[in-house]
Amino acid sequence: MKNVDKKDEALNKLFSGYIEEAECPPEGVTFMAKEAMDENTVRERATELQLAAQTSHGGEQASGSGRRIPAKAYAVIAALFVLVAAVLLAVLLHVSGTDKFRDSPTDAGTDGSYISLAADDMTEREIEGFIVEDSSDGSGANSSDLFFFVEDGTRGEYSEFALTDSVGDYTEGDVVVYRLRCSVPPGVAVVVYVEAEGVRFDELNDYKDLPESRSIGDDVFELGKDGQNTLIYFSSGGYGYNLCLQTSDSEKVDAVLSHISEGVN
Repeated sequence: MKNVDKKDEALNKLFSGYIEEAECPPEGVTFMAKEAMDENTVRERATELQLAAQTSHGGEQASGSGRRIPAKAYAVIAALFVLVAAVLLAVLLHVSGTDKFRDSPTDAGTDGSYISLAADDMTEREIEGFIVEDSSDGSGANSSDLFFFVEDGTRGEYSEFALTDSVGDYTEGDVVVYRLRCSVPPGVAVVVYVEAEGVRFDELNDYKDLPESRSIGDDVFELGKDGQNTLIYFSSGGYGYNLCLQTSDSEKVDAVLSHISEGVN
C-alpha cells in the first residue's frame, strides 16, 4: 500500500501543473505513465528482493562457516571421548582378567606370572618332628632337598600352608608354602619361608623387591635390611626361598650366603 501511495503522489506532482493550467491529459497518457512507474517499482522491488536474497545467502554462508568451528570442536570432543572410553575399557579388561589366582604354576619362570596367594587362601598347620612327606607322584618336597642348607639338630618349629581351594596345577589340600625356624652356620637364627614352584605368598612380597643383588658363582641372592635383621631371597629347584636372618653383621651374612651356595652346588 505504501508503494501505491507513493506512486499516486508522484503522478499527482507530475501532472499537477498541467491540471491547473490546462486540460487533463488523455487517459491513455496517464495510464502509460502509471504503468511505467509500476514497472520501475517492480524493478526496485525485485532489486531489493535480490539484495535481500544475496544478503540472506551470505548470512547462511557465514553461518555455515561459523558452524564449521563447532563441528571441529565436536570432532575433537568425540575423539577424546573415544580415547577415554578405550583407556577405561582396557583398564576394565585388565582388572576383570586379573584374578587372585592369576596363572598356572607351569607358566612361572617363563613369562614371569605366578599364583598370588594371601593368608586366607591357605590353612596353616604345624607339624612336629619336621616331616615333609613326598607326594604320591614323587613331585613333592622332602626334608633333605627342600631345606638342603639346614643341618640336622638345628631345626625348630615347622609349619606347612595348604590350599583351601584348587588353583592352577594345584588342588585343594596341596602344600604350597613351608616355614621353618632353624639355625644356619655360623649359628645364625633364621626363619625360612619356602614357596612352591609358581607360587607367591603375598606376605613375602618385600623379599621380591630387595635393593641389593649379590652373586656367588652361578647363584644370585637378593639382600635387604629390616631393622636389625637381614632379608635374603633366592630360588633353587623351582622353589622360592625367603630368609630372615636375625643379624645385621655383614661377616655373618656373608658366611650364611657361602654356606647356602655350597649346598646349592
